[in-house]
Amino acid sequence: MSDDSREALAAEVRRLVHSVRAFDGADEAADNAAEAIRGIVERIEEHRVPGPFMQSGLVADVHPDRFATGDPMVIFPYSPVVGRKNPLAPPVEMWVDDGDVLGRVVLEPAYVGPPHSVHGGVIALLFDELLGSTTVVNRLGAPTGTLTVVYRSFTPQGEVLDLRGWIDRVEGRKIFVKGEIRHGDVVCAEAEGIFIEPSSSWADEPPFGGR
Repeated sequence: MSDDSREALAAEVRRLVHSVRAFDGADEAADNAAEAIRGIVERIEEHRVPGPFMQSGLVADVHPDRFATGDPMVIFPYSPVVGRKNPLAPPVEMWVDDGDVLGRVVLEPAYVGPPHSVHGGVIALLFDELLGSTTVVNRLGAPTGTLTVVYRSFTPQGEVLDLRGWIDRVEGRKIFVKGEIRHGDVVCAEAEGIFIEPSSSWADEPPFGGR
């Protein structure tokens, strides 16, 4: 299956999720739509693979060339945050600027928590990907040890949000990464993550243990 076809399929499912979340039609319309969707799902499930799955590939198949790009969206095409091939992903646009990872996203109603605002768990998910990607593009890829999120204000849904992640310091095997989410000039949330460099045996499996 080509990348274009897979990304197009994920994009249409993403549209479906957002449409269903905001749907308020008659019961008959909902029932008819559910029946049509059920038929599509049954056809798709005929082609389901058993896994095991990973962010950088459909299954556990490492692609070192993707890591060489230094582009989070290329490295993790199946990510639940930046993966264009994952219908669960918003997806967030991320790019690298002098070692920092920058991002931008407008979140649909499916991600709402408090009224008109993004769910706090979704914000934590964004930070985990943002800070983790920052370690990866700096060739310090490591699993999350701790993630601390400080919610400074409500994070508006349906508005442009800007993300930034940067390496704060490295102490032995511990990599300290910080990040923030802004709406314009307002800092909505901040985070600090401690990522633990894996043991030598784990780190020897390219790339970064096949994350």
